[in-house]
Amino acid sequence: MASHSDGKPPRLIVRYRGKGVAPLQEAQAEIAKRGLQVVDRSSRMLLLEESGKISSAESLKSALPEWSVSEEIHYTLPDPTPRVKGPGKGISRDNP
Repeated sequence: MASHSDGKPPRLIVRYRGKGVAPLQEAQAEIAKRGLQVVDRSSRMLLLEESGKISSAESLKSALPEWSVSEEIHYTLPDPTPRVKGPGKGISRDNP
């Protein structure tokens, strides 16, 4: 099952899709204008979190055309361990 933010402000993943070295300083300037904070980064990706101000992912997308902007999604993985239901009831992968 997927969940977006579990009641917390949504976090955004911003990924550079252009050629060459990602212009991180330019992107961070646009991000700061929208009240977003960089939580983590790599050479081509940034993880953003709201820092109190109202922000808009759509305005960030238009300001950074070579970057993709998407909301962070968390997935719950099923328990792969089979469980015994009881005598004569067989094995099930579902939780009892």
